[in-house]
Amino acid sequence: MGKEHRDSGIDIIGRVPWGTHFCQFYDTGQDLLDILVPYFQAGLESNEACMWVTAGPVNVQDAREALGKAVPDLDRYLGNGQLEIIPYQEWYMLGGVFDLDRVLNGWVDRLDRAVAKGFSGLRLTGNTAWLERKDWQSFAEYEEAVDRVLGRYRMIALCTYCAGLCGVSEVADVISNHQFALMRRSGRWEIIESAQRKRAEQERERLLELTKQQNEELQAQNEELRAQAEEIHAQEEELAAQNEELRQNEEKFRLIANTYPGTIFIQDNGLRYTYVTHSLHYSDPAGSRGMTDFDLYPEDQARELALVKRAVLESGKGTYAEFQLTVKGDSRWFGCGLEPWRDAAGKIIGVLGYSRDITDQKLAEEERERLLLEVEAKRQQAEEAVKLRDVFLSVASHELKTPLTSLLGYAQLMQRSMQREGTVDPQRLQHVLEVIGQQSDKLARLINQLLDVSRIESGKFIIERKSTDLAGLVESAVSNARARTARHIIQANAPARLEASVDPLRLEQVLGNLLDNAIKFSPEGSVIEVEVHALDEQNARIAVRDRGIGIPPERRADLFSRFYQAHQSGYSGGMGLGLFISKQIVELHGGTIAAEFPEDGGTRFVVELPKSEQRTL
Repeated sequence: MGKEHRDSGIDIIGRVPWGTHFCQFYDTGQDLLDILVPYFQAGLESNEACMWVTAGPVNVQDAREALGKAVPDLDRYLGNGQLEIIPYQEWYMLGGVFDLDRVLNGWVDRLDRAVAKGFSGLRLTGNTAWLERKDWQSFAEYEEAVDRVLGRYRMIALCTYCAGLCGVSEVADVISNHQFALMRRSGRWEIIESAQRKRAEQERERLLELTKQQNEELQAQNEELRAQAEEIHAQEEELAAQNEELRQNEEKFRLIANTYPGTIFIQDNGLRYTYVTHSLHYSDPAGSRGMTDFDLYPEDQARELALVKRAVLESGKGTYAEFQLTVKGDSRWFGCGLEPWRDAAGKIIGVLGYSRDITDQKLAEEERERLLLEVEAKRQQAEEAVKLRDVFLSVASHELKTPLTSLLGYAQLMQRSMQREGTVDPQRLQHVLEVIGQQSDKLARLINQLLDVSRIESGKFIIERKSTDLAGLVESAVSNARARTARHIIQANAPARLEASVDPLRLEQVLGNLLDNAIKFSPEGSVIEVEVHALDEQNARIAVRDRGIGIPPERRADLFSRFYQAHQSGYSGGMGLGLFISKQIVELHGGTIAAEFPEDGGTRFVVELPKSEQRTL
């Protein structure tokens, strides 16, 4: 259900999934009709049940007349129950009281009826012009509850708010409880995204779940390795028990030798085989007698066997060793237990040994080592994921909280001023609005950066090429940068025109990041140079040069990494994403971005781009 999209009927929004919960701030009744008429027209044409709860400047009759002009057979929809238009008193304020649970359950009940009648789902709107100040908190809790549960249902909800009745804090409450908002600016409707809180929480939950899964995998692998180790230990204990039994029960030697799954042998002081049970490493046991290891194996392997066996003869102490021997062209591993062979007087007259093929056991040990290495690698990956999560949460929390704190502070300042004085000085109000606008823009940029990182990680980060004048694009970026600072001199060196097939919005984002860095890390009064020119017929180059503090050599390697701050202290701002995102944008264009460090100080970022889209056959 979550992936099914519906036509919203609103051009600026397009198609939206079931569970969408958004709002509109309007100034006039016409603002309402501009959005709600196409919104419901699309729902009716898509076989959706529609419910319009009216209030404020548009009553039931106004809604019917306006919708009737767009939907000629409106009476048919009203008659078959696909469309309801009712005043707010009959929905929100039954008995003169707003009941959150009753209204929520009412929407779900309407949806169940609509589905039972064969409609695809429920499309609804409600106007809040009836809200009084005393009802605002309970209605905000209602909106929060709607936003929390709506995603589970086949519903689309549009809540409308009179902009003139909402203060700064009310606007903030409304936006935080909706996925996005529609607001008219300069005669045009714009979308205000507001889901950063949910996305941050979802990302945090995703990282926690990933860590939990990795820990569970590590635990399962450790249990498997522990079981394998116990099995190997059991095998070793079995061999030790057999050796002990051989030493303590010499009188049963032949019986045990004939039942032993490997080979038991005796060699004299010259290391010639005098007794062999079964086959000696897959050779003829009878033919092995009288031979030495040099007659049976390659010289280097035989020499290794002789060294160990002579050590037993000389020391009189038994040992266990493992050998890799070539038998009939096949390389196999053998575990060999050796003891001094004594006569009745206790004199060492040879070596008593047993040999068993342990190739499978060695392979199991090698597999165990491989699994241990995999476990360690996954543990390190988990630690890196946790570190990355902690860095993200720390940086995002600080950077997002800074503009929010400023917005809240100035809003409270104005509120106290109004409560105390009953009015606000126009110049002071202008200053506060400018600060609120600046902090809102900063917050929007931070959120867009986080969205870009999410799109990059999910593979949904794309560019849309079109023919663009790079020279004009650079001039525009420089002009915008000059408007952001009066402390620097920004010079642009560009030809009259330089055409290239690029994504102008994304490339402007790269230029903005580079210029912001140059401004941030350059001393007051210094010159920042921006140049663009054609390298050849196929490629163009853009460079941004500052004369700031530069970047320490030891911190240059990770310059384009995610969340990386080249200057750890003394410089504030940003989440360490600008250069990372810029690199992704440039590489999606088929280009490169690099940093140069001139001898006279500062930093020069160089972007090289193909002027046309590169295609491979």
